[in-house]
Amino acid sequence: MRSFSFVCEILITAVLLFLIPVLFFSYQQELLLQGYARYEVTYFTDSIRNTGYISAKRYEEFKKKLAATNHVYEIDLTVYEMYRNSGEKESFCLGTYTDTILDTLYKQGKWYTLHQGDFISVSIMRKDTGFIERMIRMFGIADVGMAGVPIRYGGMVRDECF
Repeated sequence: MRSFSFVCEILITAVLLFLIPVLFFSYQQELLLQGYARYEVTYFTDSIRNTGYISAKRYEEFKKKLAATNHVYEIDLTVYEMYRNSGEKESFCLGTYTDTILDTLYKQGKWYTLHQGDFISVSIMRKDTGFIERMIRMFGIADVGMAGVPIRYGGMVRDECF
């Protein structure tokens, strides 16, 4: 019976000295990476809003900065252009989405130009799981749910450069 209690003490000690600090610091690291990704989305979106265009170079830099987090992200770009009928009191909104924008950037080799008053929205969603999610799932603890949380940011284009 003494040997059983000794083994239990070793297991509890290993959990308290190793596993709990690893889980705590992994969770803190995931929070920092999520904050970094949020900052990069905000910076990328604001640079588009201020300049009025999306270039392939700027988009590649954005993807490279997100890749520095060692996570896989799905990036969604949406541009809404407002059109007003001058003769009547009606307006409509035309949406342009990621596929069309990337087609303009890469296949046509041009900038995607926005106009003052257009609305740009950038959204990213993490597609993989981090260390903390895998550890929590392995031990059956409650899920922290960081993998599927989208980060969205957007606003009206000011077009201050042109």
